[in-house]
Amino acid sequence: MEHLAVEMPAIAYYPPLPLYAGISAILCAGFLFLAFRKLRRDKKWGKATLSITLAAVFAVATAGLVVGSYQQYVAMNTWRYDFRLEVQPNETVRESLIVPIPADSSLLVALHLVSGTANWSFVETIHGRGLYVQFTGSAGLDAFFSEFAPGGVLHNTTLTMMNSTAQPGPLTIWIFYSGGGGVTVHFASGGMAMPQSESIAPGWRTYQLLSPPVA
Repeated sequence: MEHLAVEMPAIAYYPPLPLYAGISAILCAGFLFLAFRKLRRDKKWGKATLSITLAAVFAVATAGLVVGSYQQYVAMNTWRYDFRLEVQPNETVRESLIVPIPADSSLLVALHLVSGTANWSFVETIHGRGLYVQFTGSAGLDAFFSEFAPGGVLHNTTLTMMNSTAQPGPLTIWIFYSGGGGVTVHFASGGMAMPQSESIAPGWRTYQLLSPPVA
């Protein structure tokens, strides 16, 4: 069976912002040193004003760069996973859909309704565990999971309900649709998505997920 696994990035920390913060802090200290030396020598604030002003400017810059460095560090060391489902039926009657979920279903604890009306639950099917969604009219579900500096066992993002006979290439999954009016579906999980919104046929059918195009 094909596997889809989102690898957690190795802890990384690139130096540009911290380097600039260090340079700015050194300049700030230098101008403060010059200001105090002038004060001790001439006993006049006027001659030290420029150095004090420059020291203050670099102190503010240092603080901003330190905050930016921390934000950069957090962003670069945070692992993220997203899951999205959007349905646009042709009729406003109750219909249902079953789509794959990540093997580690805890990644969907934040699953919530972002538009329309829908109910959902996890179900066991002939093709594995899936997300069963009942909807009336257009609806959208979304889940986002993030974890800072993950360690230990990686989250299993392999999708359930994959076609075990699929050949190498695009990921092939099973989707079930119960309804007669037809529904257009956009499904995405962990960076993989249907190449475009597709009209789902009734019953069990296989559909392809693709990686996003390389920029």
